[in-house]
Amino acid sequence: MAAGAGAGHLARVTTKNAPRNTSLFRRWWPWFAAVFSGVLLNLCFPPADIGGLAFVALTPLLAAVWLPQDRRRPGLFRFGLGYVTGLVFFTSTFSWLSELAPLFRTKALNGLPLLLAIYLALFPAAWAWLAGWIAGEHFRPLPPP
Repeated sequence: MAAGAGAGHLARVTTKNAPRNTSLFRRWWPWFAAVFSGVLLNLCFPPADIGGLAFVALTPLLAAVWLPQDRRRPGLFRFGLGYVTGLVFFTSTFSWLSELAPLFRTKALNGLPLLLAIYLALFPAAWAWLAGWIAGEHFRPLPPP
């Protein structure tokens, strides 16, 4: 009888806290997946030079884009995910450009990696939007036979 009472109490605590944690996870996991894709893309290039990751680097981003989300503006959400991936990837990839500032005796080159990343991140963002648009609106599941 004591085990049943303890199990009931534990069940109430876990079910009470579960929806809040689930919604928090559902809200943030696409953004973590986008950052993770940017990091995986960066690991494809030197100094890590793990080129084989190129075949799976965009998988977390595609999962975040293709899995259904309850959003008011899904296109903007997908674009934002791709933009975060591109921003992480291009900022870390072009970080070596800030090393040119002492060579040319100008501090303006310190911000060049971020400026390039802000522009170049538009391309993965457009790709993520297009991938989500194609999969989300044009490839609906077939009805069961």
